[in-house]
Amino acid sequence: MLSDREIAAFRAYLEHGGHLVWTGASGTLDEHGARREAGHLAGLMGVALPVADCGRPDAAPPPMERATIGTGELLLVP
Repeated sequence: MLSDREIAAFRAYLEHGGHLVWTGASGTLDEHGARREAGHLAGLMGVALPVADCGRPDAAPPPMERATIGTGELLLVP
């Protein structure tokens, strides 16, 4: 669970040259435990985050991805 403010702090860290590994469903719930819409989270981070299809046991996880945000780098690990 992360607040919009906490996610904005991660993004600021990245924009200023930080490196971050974002895993699984990180940030998909807000600080009150309510599920976020995928587009809202992507808007906060500045990139689309891969989400595994948890509803299908045979679904392959999305691949790892790298994204540059500002001068930092985000590694997206499903």
